[in-house]
Amino acid sequence: LMQRLKEKAEGILICGPPGSGKCIGFSTPFLTPGGIMKNLTNSEEGDEVLSLSYSGCKRSKIEKIALDETETFLVKTQTGREIIVSNEHPFLTVNEKGLEWKLAKEIKVGDRIAVLKKIDYNGELVKLPLDELKSERIFVIDNDKEVSSLEVKEWKEGMKIFHVGKNGRKSLAINLPIFLTGDLAELYGYILSEGSGETFSFTNTSPKLVRRFKELMKKVFGIEKSQIYKIKKEITWRVRKSKTIEIFFRKIFKIPKRKKSSEADIPEFLLKAERKVIARFLRAYFDGDGYIGEKGIEITTASKKIAEKICLMLLRFSIFPVLKERRIKEKTYYRILISDASNVRRFFVSIGTLIKEKKFKFFFRKRPSTNLDLIPAGNLLFQAFKILNLPYSKYDFQKNEYRRLRFYRYFAKLLVRYQEFISRRDEVLAILSLSRLGKEINELVEKIEEKIKGSKEKFCRKYRLDHRRPKIWKKGIEKPMLSTLFKYYSSLQKEYGNCEEELERINKLKQALEAFQKLFKLFFRDSSELVKDRKDMGFILYFLRKNNILSTKKIERIEKISKIFVSKYLEKLRNAEEILSKLLLLGNNYLIWDKVKEIRPLGKQKVYDLQVQGYHNFFAGNLPILVHNSTFASSLAEFYRSLGKVVKTLESPRDMQVSDEITQYGPLEGDFEKTAEILLLVRP
Repeated sequence: LMQRLKEKAEGILICGPPGSGKCIGFSTPFLTPGGIMKNLTNSEEGDEVLSLSYSGCKRSKIEKIALDETETFLVKTQTGREIIVSNEHPFLTVNEKGLEWKLAKEIKVGDRIAVLKKIDYNGELVKLPLDELKSERIFVIDNDKEVSSLEVKEWKEGMKIFHVGKNGRKSLAINLPIFLTGDLAELYGYILSEGSGETFSFTNTSPKLVRRFKELMKKVFGIEKSQIYKIKKEITWRVRKSKTIEIFFRKIFKIPKRKKSSEADIPEFLLKAERKVIARFLRAYFDGDGYIGEKGIEITTASKKIAEKICLMLLRFSIFPVLKERRIKEKTYYRILISDASNVRRFFVSIGTLIKEKKFKFFFRKRPSTNLDLIPAGNLLFQAFKILNLPYSKYDFQKNEYRRLRFYRYFAKLLVRYQEFISRRDEVLAILSLSRLGKEINELVEKIEEKIKGSKEKFCRKYRLDHRRPKIWKKGIEKPMLSTLFKYYSSLQKEYGNCEEELERINKLKQALEAFQKLFKLFFRDSSELVKDRKDMGFILYFLRKNNILSTKKIERIEKISKIFVSKYLEKLRNAEEILSKLLLLGNNYLIWDKVKEIRPLGKQKVYDLQVQGYHNFFAGNLPILVHNSTFASSLAEFYRSLGKVVKTLESPRDMQVSDEITQYGPLEGDFEKTAEILLLVRP
């Protein structure tokens, strides 16, 4: 198709949904396959994004980046996801009618949009950015030799570092980690959650966590327990001559001097780490700053950046968190909530805790009860059950939203039934032979007398046949039953042979009639699904009760109804496939259909769009929301421009991202016919 378009197309009309090639806010990050939200300023064509397919999330390359400036909206969801988009950006929404594309300016509070439920990424071994430590006051001990960190060309295992103050005083030398290990990630979690003050310290009342903190200081940095002392009645612990450790965490992990700083962040390299490393960090952070009660897990932080990155890390474990804001004394805090029992159990199994095990027991007895992961598919399920002729009265399809497991049970029933429909395709298509029934019967009747050699009466007496019947059939006074035709041709086969073809034709007609009677109840609830005429309805009911319908002389009606039967069957298949594909997307295990909580205009600002390979979608937002990318139309327009062609587009709305050499038209006064009249006057 593309080759023909490139070589032979003189003019092309491309039709698609409104909102093709829309944009998202320039400051809005997008999700990479490595589980990191990346800003456009750090991106280029050829970079990868995460896209959605029916079978899961896949890698896609960015083919093109387009920039523009337009009116924008901020969209916020019930679970704390937010994204800035152009007012013409379409969201895939779901309502009582099923899936529907809606422009941002048409989105209403309560509409459901698709957000990412989990991230499949095992992670990698992360090398620490140790060049950040290079300074005239940091020295390295390598093979018992002291050198300035500025002279180090390669960081190696076995090195130690220490800091020298302005007064020449040396801080404690520590072992230098080269890679981000589970021990270091766990220690970082404790420092980020329970570290405090200008100097390096750890504050916690749990003896178990204090012991763990000391163990990790020994494992990671080689610091003996004797170097760690307590202040403030055993609540806060410090390391003697700790300036080196303090600088290490300030430079490598960007820990701020103020514990609860709203500007605190988690380094990007931690999000790239292996799941087992991230689990150690999350466990430590939760034990330090988290809470678990009967409503679930809660982690609170003053930093929005930390909150969003912890949410991203939780998605790596298929744990879906909710992010909410809370104002306390005119200051905003961010609450990470994990309320569903299944997610809490998953947290305990995949991440764990050192000091709060008992509080998890409640959730191993509690049934999942989340209202977040609901599949809004009631109307589509009802349609599918009806199309595939499954009993639906015992199911509550008045309810539009279903828990995932219940939805999967219904969907499994539909797939089994659909497979049964498909498996009967050849039998159904054979019924189409009945549309030529009259012609087939006439041809078979014509050949009977031709095949009898010698006396017809003698032949008929021998096989107990009526020699007058073939002439009556020829005159159209009546039509033969298939069983009678079969008897004639069986006799001819015995007497003369060479009747195999006719016998096979009769058998096929007989099988087609039997298939109609057998499959009708499988595919259709009643005759009104096939025909609306009452006589036709009555005939179908009569047909289903008779073993040999040809004796009724209703061949024309049979021909008509057999065509309708096959046509309606194929229509059912098409409709079922369309609805099943929608249900497959609705039930995609990588998506949650999140409710829109707020939408408000932000005015005109810079936006961007990505054109990606293959799946034509990606995830963007503070936390991943499914968005679409530029489309086939812009790619084709750019291709013709590259050939030196004059390219003009007709768009509604007129906002496709293309080069300046391409002339873009929209509907003139809301009417494309007026635009067409103008185009006739514009040459070329």
